[in-house]
Amino acid sequence: MTLEPEGPELRRIHDDRVRFYLDNYKAIETWARIRSDANKELHELSLSMVDTIAQDVLARGDTGIDVRADDLTNPRKPRVVLARRTWRPSDGEGEAPAAIVIEWHNPPIDKRGEFTMYVGVRVGDRDRRDKRVAKYLSERAPRLREALGHPWLAESESFPVWRWVLQEGDALDELAILETARESAWRCWDTCAAVIDDVLRVA
Repeated sequence: MTLEPEGPELRRIHDDRVRFYLDNYKAIETWARIRSDANKELHELSLSMVDTIAQDVLARGDTGIDVRADDLTNPRKPRVVLARRTWRPSDGEGEAPAAIVIEWHNPPIDKRGEFTMYVGVRVGDRDRRDKRVAKYLSERAPRLREALGHPWLAESESFPVWRWVLQEGDALDELAILETARESAWRCWDTCAAVIDDVLRVA
């Protein structure tokens, strides 16, 4: 028996993007599963910057700089932290109220294919922030950003001074990105560390 259609005729999906996905979905999903492996590798590689920057500290001969990896304070936003030992509380416990950080999202590449990393002066996570230090640094931030120039951006809640570290083009060159982050962190340090010293003395 042949069924006669009683409603509109079924039609194929014609959206070009959706059509491409449906025609190639097995290959696409196979490749998409690799993203989690790539994110794990990128995260571990980013954390390993702490060793390279520690070598930079030794080469500079400044024994007062402490560099460490922190993926516990906020697991979704791990970071490499540079701070003077004198910036920490007098009892030596807890976090410095301000520090130079290289920070990225975890996972580094989101489902839209965007990679997120940035460098700047962090004034603590929201629930741990020293508001006096944040206020003093906010007042000094315009001159610091002017000294650093492009691409150091306008102030954000947690970063009075910061910049993106962006991929260029469609490929992600992880070594070029991390080298840019490292160079930017030291440029930020050389521009901002003395100001942080002054702020912490008066805050």
